[in-house]
Order: sequence, then C-alpha cells, then structure tokens
Amino acid sequence: MQNSSSSKLPSQVWLQYGSRPNGTIPIRRSSNNHQTIRPTKIIVTQNHSFSVALTEGYSYSGAKGNIKVWNPYVESDSDYSSSQVMLRNGPLKIYETVQAGWAVNPIVYNDTKTRLFAYWSDPGTNNWWLTYNDKEVGYWPGDIFRLMKYQATLVQWGGEVYSPKVGTHPHTATAMGNGEFPDKVFRHSGTMTGMLIEANSNPLKHPDPDIIFVSSDEGTCYDAFLLKKTRPP
Repeated sequence: MQNSSSSKLPSQVWLQYGSRPNGTIPIRRSSNNHQTIRPTKIIVTQNHSFSVALTEGYSYSGAKGNIKVWNPYVESDSDYSSSQVMLRNGPLKIYETVQAGWAVNPIVYNDTKTRLFAYWSDPGTNNWWLTYNDKEVGYWPGDIFRLMKYQATLVQWGGEVYSPKVGTHPHTATAMGNGEFPDKVFRHSGTMTGMLIEANSNPLKHPDPDIIFVSSDEGTCYDAFLLKKTRPP
C-alpha cells in the first residue's frame, strides 16, 4: 500500500454486477466493528485477537509484506481470520486505517476459502494505492480520509481473529495463520517476510530494528515471533 498523488488508473477486474465510483476499488463491507481501543504498542479490541509486529515513529506513506497464504480453520460463520498489512493514524477510537491481505470470512464471502481482501475505516489527489505482485490493483481516494489523507503514523504486519468467543472460556477454535505457534527454527507456522516501509517519502526500506515490536494480546492462544537481522559490527 502506498500513498501517491499520481492520477493514473490501472486496469482492474471488477465485480460482474453493480457499479463503482470513479477512482475506487471494490470492497465488500462487513458489519463487524473494527475499533482498536489502544492503537499503540498494545492492541486491545473487544472480540478481536491480534498477533503482530508493528513499528511507529515516522510519517509513513507506504508499507509492504510477503504473506505466506494458508486456509485457517474458522469455527463459525460469525468468526473470521486474516493475515494483513495495515497502516493507520489517529488515537483511541477515532483512528483511520487501510488494510490488505488474506482472510477467511464466511459471513462476507459465504464460504471458508482464503481470499484477498482490502478494507478501510472512515472521510484530492493523495491516494493510497494497493499493489499485488507488483501490479497496481486500485486505490483508496485520499478525500475519504481525514487523519490518513497524507500519512500514517503506524505500520502493522500480522494476524487477526474475530470471534464473540475471543477472551472467553471455551475459547474459539478459529485459527490464526496456519494454526501453529511461531517456530523460528523450522518455520512451520504462518510467516510474513519482506516487511518494508516507506518513511518520510523516502524509498521502501526495512524498518529500524530498534523500533519494531511484537504484540500478542492472547499469548496462550495466538503468538508471534520476530526474527531480526543483526546489525554488522
């Protein structure tokens, strides 16, 4: 995802039925309420569970990640499981975000298949572009945002599970990633590689290892492990 003032329109494949406003990408809406209570290093949201790596401290105009695609088990039609790259800006419940990745979401797609998804929450030429395999798919127009019209303040990579049974007993059996805990030796778990940021309008680069963190709000159910590159002596 990348913020740009470019006015070019890429070729796109749209839904067979319906119409769309010019300069937008098709997004299927869900009735689930994505509101993060503390959009800093500790992520706490009712009925949501996150295991992520995140970084902040710059003005972000883009982010990238390579997601290993799985088909996680989803216990009920009201649950979903996703792996995504997210950029966001704003405090408390009034933040704005753009997200893209892979998700199993029965209530939206009427099946349990993994599908590419894009999502935004909130109100020009500063557009957030979505690319897939280095091809431009479409963009979110800048004028639909307020806080994220020009920049994001945080980038996040990782997994999310939504279920009314998150934080309860018995806990939902909905899996995150491929359902395995992080395995830094054999890497049998779901993984993300090639995590890059565009900070202060500079070219894409690796995040600063000193300001990238891991957050898991239910470590006994879902977890994340960050393999950091060591700096040369």
